Amino acid sequence: MALKQDHLLKEWMAREKAAVDYARTRDKRIAQLEAEADQLQTQLRAQGAAQARKPALERQLEATTAIVKNMTAEVDHLQAQLVKARALYKAPPKNSNASLSRLSKLQAVADTAKAGLAEELRILKKPEPALEETILIAEGEDLIPPRWLPLKTALQSLQSLPSVDTKKPRQ
Repeated sequence: MALKQDHLLKEWMAREKAAVDYARTRDKRIAQLEAEADQLQTQLRAQGAAQARKPALERQLEATTAIVKNMTAEVDHLQAQLVKARALYKAPPKNSNASLSRLSKLQAVADTAKAGLAEELRILKKPEPALEETILIAEGEDLIPPRWLPLKTALQSLQSLPSVDTKKPRQ
């Protein structure tokens, strides 16, 4: 009878060992599945955040594109006025150097503004702007990107000149 009990004990121990091994294997698999589920959830959250951010970026790009179109139209209008003013001053009187200087500065400002608008649109179309494109500097009370300094300087120098009548001068 002792031999039979020994055999039963060994059989029971083998079953217990198999059950413990099976439980350990299942626990490892459960841990792997939980890790995979966490990883997938993280990916889904990241994709959700990207999807949520995408419409905001698209709206910002659309708004900026509209502003660029409006400003480009204004610059074109200013250039048309400049062409008219140059035509009026083709045969300038002796004292028209100031008006020609203002007209040439106006042309430079218009060219600078167009180039700046094109650059802003290019930067906004990029998925992620470079660090140097996001830096702002203090200019008086304003915080502006460094690439805007030439336009601001040109506008300030244009404002310091006396205004020009667009009417044809008397000859």
